[in-house]
Amino acid sequence: MSAQGHSSAVSNLVAATLRARTGRGPRHTKTLVGDDTVVCVVRGWLSRHDERLVGGGHAALVERSRHALSSVVESELRSGVEALIDRRVEAVMNSYDAAADVSVHVFLLDGRPRG
Repeated sequence: MSAQGHSSAVSNLVAATLRARTGRGPRHTKTLVGDDTVVCVVRGWLSRHDERLVGGGHAALVERSRHALSSVVESELRSGVEALIDRRVEAVMNSYDAAADVSVHVFLLDGRPRG
């Protein structure tokens, strides 16, 4: 699979996983695949409930909730990325900015194809 094919497949995986686990998928995902990293940027994922909390000054609460959710779905995303890229994922990191309605999911690869 080409790098562009990997990017599209990982974007679809992340969007589908978030949709399945939260009932609402993101409006936009974009994934960049490098030599040892996969970075997926997710935009437009806040629910109306989350938007109200952010508007009421509780962005930190929404961000903590997203971090908790990430810990729940991390193994599913990790195994999905490993299967798509055919590389072991060494580490997964996530960051959220609720006010901007954007999150970044970073997968660090081990550098060697599995097998």
